Amino acid sequence: MHAKWLAFLGDWAYTAALGFNTVFNGMRRKMGFSYWSLSAWAKLKVKNAVSFIGSFEKTLAAEAKKVGADGVVCGHIHHAAMHDEFGVRYFNTGDWVESCTAIVEHHDGRYEIVTWTVPAGEARAAATSDEARAAA
Repeated sequence: MHAKWLAFLGDWAYTAALGFNTVFNGMRRKMGFSYWSLSAWAKLKVKNAVSFIGSFEKTLAAEAKKVGADGVVCGHIHHAAMHDEFGVRYFNTGDWVESCTAIVEHHDGRYEIVTWTVPAGEARAAATSDEARAAA
């Protein structure tokens, strides 16, 4: 509702995937192969990724408990998270390259996941200076 462009992007991606799947399976049929479902493959990949992340968090929390730690801080899986679901504090900073996330501690002891974004004015200024350099 608030990001109509995302709905259009999703619709375009879905339509493109259906078109790709049709052409791809047409070629497979001509080569004597059976039907292959792109959507089933994508769903399986997403399901496996979600399962991996849950397993990763649970394993790290268990190890932290085993050694008597109050929590664990990591950043390996590029998925920022902060919770107490497994009996210890779990912090994953995410990453600074793809999701531009970090975890900060405030002076009062609170923790927060922050996501870096370029303010609109700075983004326009950077684009304008990039265009000027390109033209020179």
